Amino acid sequence: MQEDGTIAAVTRTIELTTPGTATPIVITGQVERLVRASGITTGIVALCGQGVGAAVFCLEGDDTRLGVWTDRLGGWLTKQDPEVAAQLLSQMYGQSLVLPIERSNLLHDPWQQIVVVDFGPQPRRRLITVQMLGDK
Repeated sequence: MQEDGTIAAVTRTIELTTPGTATPIVITGQVERLVRASGITTGIVALCGQGVGAAVFCLEGDDTRLGVWTDRLGGWLTKQDPEVAAQLLSQMYGQSLVLPIERSNLLHDPWQQIVVVDFGPQPRRRLITVQMLGDK
């Protein structure tokens, strides 16, 4: 908390161009750099994908495949309506993620990767809002 009793807040944006396929884009390093640069020592970082169809979540390890069940579900939904499929899949995975900050470092398992997936059927420019809240 600041001397005046308020909590510090720093907001930044990560801009991505997605490929038009449900391909995870790893943003862990970018988020870690933003956290260190924010000056927040203890608190949280909240990430949110702007726009329907994009999800922000963690995957384990270097293998950033989404999994057979997602491919099957996504394939079935996409045949019905690609835009509805994108919206449903992004809601299923979650459009936001919150992680702790301790000693100006993002706390996560060493094997976890923060990823953005755009489930939409065409390439797009996506913005990810990164908001860090806590003590400076």
